[in-house]
This record gives sequence, C-alpha cells and structure tokens, in this order.
Amino acid sequence: MSSFQLESEPDDVPIDTNRACWRLRHDLKKCMYESDCIQKDKRPIRECFLDPAANVPEACRNLQYTYQQCRRSMLDMRTRFRGRKGDNG
Repeated sequence: MSSFQLESEPDDVPIDTNRACWRLRHDLKKCMYESDCIQKDKRPIRECFLDPAANVPEACRNLQYTYQQCRRSMLDMRTRFRGRKGDNG
C-alpha cells in the first residue's frame, strides 16, 4: 500500500494513494482546512460543506463538485474506456 504524509494533515493521518480520486480528495481537504470556516469559525468540515452560508471559498466548492463527479463516474460503466472524470492519476 503506497501512502505519503503531509505536514498540513491533521492528526497525522497518511494519505492512501491507492484510492480513486485521491488527488482531488487531498486538494479538497487541504482547501477546506485552510478556509475561514474551519480556521476562524472552528466549525467541523461536514458543517462547512452542508451550510451554503458558511465562509468557504469558491475554489473549495468547485473542488467539492469535481470530487463528487469523479466518485460518481466510478459507477458509470463507460468509464472503463474513458477513465474517471477529474482524476489525473
């Protein structure tokens, strides 16, 4: 199992690079942990995602949508030929 660790990851959780869409997931987590919703408001990440009025940058919202599309494309049988959407790895 290949994994690596980033200094900015909370609780020293290693990133599993064998998971589908792992780059998008990592970028999304990094974006969210750096957002004001978590840094200043001290809200849980789930609450920041679900609340449309939360102080979350548009870039994080775009990463969230792209990550959801990548995960959804895993269920589409056509991706066997086309590859997963948004996943470059």
